[in-house]
Amino acid sequence: MQTSYSYLIIGSGAAGVGAATEIRKRDANSSVAIVSEEGACFYSKVLLTDYLRGKAAKEKLFLRDEAWFAKQKIDFLANVRVKRVDTVGKKVFTTKGALSYDKLLIASGVYPKKLQVSGADRDNVFCLWNMKDAERLEARIAEIKKSDKIKQRAAVIGGGFICQTFLKIFISRGLETHLLMRGDWYWPRFIGQEAGRLLEEKFLENNIILHKQEKVKDIAQDDDTLIIKTEKGKEIETSLVLAGIGTEPNIDFVAGTDIEIDDGILVDQFMKTSAPHVWACGDVVNFYDLVLETQHRQGNWANATRQGRIAGINMSGGHEVYEELTFFLIDVFGLKVMFLGDYGRDRADDVVVRMSVKQKKAREYYFKDNRLIGACLVGAPEDRLLIEAAIKAKIELNKEQRLELADENIPLGQSKLYANK
Repeated sequence: MQTSYSYLIIGSGAAGVGAATEIRKRDANSSVAIVSEEGACFYSKVLLTDYLRGKAAKEKLFLRDEAWFAKQKIDFLANVRVKRVDTVGKKVFTTKGALSYDKLLIASGVYPKKLQVSGADRDNVFCLWNMKDAERLEARIAEIKKSDKIKQRAAVIGGGFICQTFLKIFISRGLETHLLMRGDWYWPRFIGQEAGRLLEEKFLENNIILHKQEKVKDIAQDDDTLIIKTEKGKEIETSLVLAGIGTEPNIDFVAGTDIEIDDGILVDQFMKTSAPHVWACGDVVNFYDLVLETQHRQGNWANATRQGRIAGINMSGGHEVYEELTFFLIDVFGLKVMFLGDYGRDRADDVVVRMSVKQKKAREYYFKDNRLIGACLVGAPEDRLLIEAAIKAKIELNKEQRLELADENIPLGQSKLYANK
């Protein structure tokens, strides 16, 4: 086994593989290796839900196979976990020995938070983060479908972005589906109550049973049935639980190094860390956003792919900045929900909400020091290009202009945000 590489990459997701691809384009001869905790080659985690819904065959999830890595002369070190990084000695210590590097990329992503309640470690309490999780969940769903109808139940715990995909899995498989969330509406960290009600309508249309303002206290078991007990005394019987309560950056192995950490690995616009010869990209980073002129961590497939490309360019001698506006689209049972820019409501000092009740549209605009920094468009994807342009142009609205923007009776075209319409 080779133990020294010109380019060593920790992580086999979109960011890591994207960087390796770019490096190989620019440097045909130097040694490149990807260290992966997983046994599978590069696949789309985004499509795991399609696999579980029966909309995509398992083999369709794989985007690169062993033959591709071999052809590119990229060593794919599968089933290897990184234990520690030594940025002074330029070594990575793994479960299969030490590896030396000239240049290191950390694209280790995030991992799902675990439920911190009694019974969370039971066999039929799942998370969905990788291929192994999906295979276990698929086996359990298939088992449930063979049982009596009364036992064909599933419960989702959490109010994160990923939970709505969990709901779609269970509904598509014909399971009675429950959603437990702490808030009074879905995604309270990211959207307001008005927008949340639009999502709730979609859940109810799809026969999802909502349990709002409920905090799980315990998950008991009676034979093959799980019993979710809440702090308010409610008990919900189910055959499986799938939790989605957030993520944490996968960075334990950099503890004690000179890599600066703040809600992820801090990187500049070149994807460079504070340590020499070390870059980072993808969900694990708190990156400098040139558009918004601030540091933040916003993990999604598009950001990871684009950041991986920039990291690969700069590691192999280039000098290119990451200057992209964060954007992603979520389909919630046919309702298009779009996030643009900095969508952290808690980072805005003013949130302007414009509801179009008859059209079932909700627009949320996030301002800081009068400047538009982000937006959430629920049912209004047609606004995307105009809002992107307004954020990039650093458009500012005073208090009176923001009040007019919120008024449904005043045409949107009269706002500076929509001036180019």
